[in-house]
Amino acid sequence: MDQQHSNGDVRTPAADSLEFKLLMAYTRKRRPTDTRLPQNIPSSPQLPEEHGKPKKNKRKKRLSSLLKCIKPQTDDVRVREPATIFSDGKVKKMENMVSELTELSESVHFTPCEIEPDGAEDEESDVARKLAELLREQGDELNEKIKADKVLLEALQSSLTYGFFMKVMEAFCGSVSPDVPPEQKDKKVNVALVCEATSQLVGIHYHPVTYVMGLGARYLQETYSTWISRNMDVGNGEVGDESKEEVQ
Repeated sequence: MDQQHSNGDVRTPAADSLEFKLLMAYTRKRRPTDTRLPQNIPSSPQLPEEHGKPKKNKRKKRLSSLLKCIKPQTDDVRVREPATIFSDGKVKKMENMVSELTELSESVHFTPCEIEPDGAEDEESDVARKLAELLREQGDELNEKIKADKVLLEALQSSLTYGFFMKVMEAFCGSVSPDVPPEQKDKKVNVALVCEATSQLVGIHYHPVTYVMGLGARYLQETYSTWISRNMDVGNGEVGDESKEEVQ
């Protein structure tokens, strides 16, 4: 079931969706020291271990579940994420995909920075384009540069809508240099870039991790869902080149 975040009317994929799992795995690889992310995700659900416990523990388990229901919900959806991100023997396949996407995002060349407002461009699009340019730099000074731009800072602090997120992703993916190798001009590159930009946005710390990744998961689901599900089924676990059938 989709989750809804109070910051804007936006429906985002649940944490057990393939797109969300991919983003979580990618972000963990790129941000291994981020304490807001689950660091030790088991390779499979812990149900077998629980089944092996004495029946008297069931009462404690029910009480724990009840307390979780009573406790106000926060950004921490990590209680259910560890059991859903890597399961069913797909750990290696996901790791291989994330490794290839990471290598791609690091090797892509972007066009020179040209932040010149278009007369017909609305303010939100201009801010989204500026943010996309900053995300390309992938540096530790990202937060400082955002704070130095009052318009951009205010836009990020007030709300992060899906419409704005879409514009950032389109600007980020659209800034790839036109002279990149032909083999990189496919959906695999765009998926890698969306994962990279989303992981960078997670590091800005202005919004809950699960909300930001929920936006990224929705964008992947709406744009590259077929490619992701198809390539996750590749027998050798590698990210295939089937995306060349449809080039965006």
